[in-house]
Amino acid sequence: MWKKLNDRKGSILIESMTGMMIISVVIITIVPLISFMFSQISMKKREVEVWRFFQDVAIESREDSSEMESQIRQSDGVFLEARAKNNHRTIIVESNTSKRTEVYYVELLQIE
Repeated sequence: MWKKLNDRKGSILIESMTGMMIISVVIITIVPLISFMFSQISMKKREVEVWRFFQDVAIESREDSSEMESQIRQSDGVFLEARAKNNHRTIIVESNTSKRTEVYYVELLQIE
């Protein structure tokens, strides 16, 4: 690094404060970005789990000729429930970590 001259007083203080300022700016900008990134990943993971569950429900209802009442799955702190009425499927998503409940209404179409 730089050589510190003995006749300049306060140069160590200025350099250390400059270093601390750079570190604090980096921490202030990177920590929220990392937190946001992980929350987005967990939201996408939850959405993928919901659609995988719906796909399983749709495949089972297509293969099984009898009408299913409901199907329940729990994984990674997410409670998934599918209810059926005719061609309409209702998927209820509840999380153990938050008190939020999401409800998806889906209609299955017969393609011939």
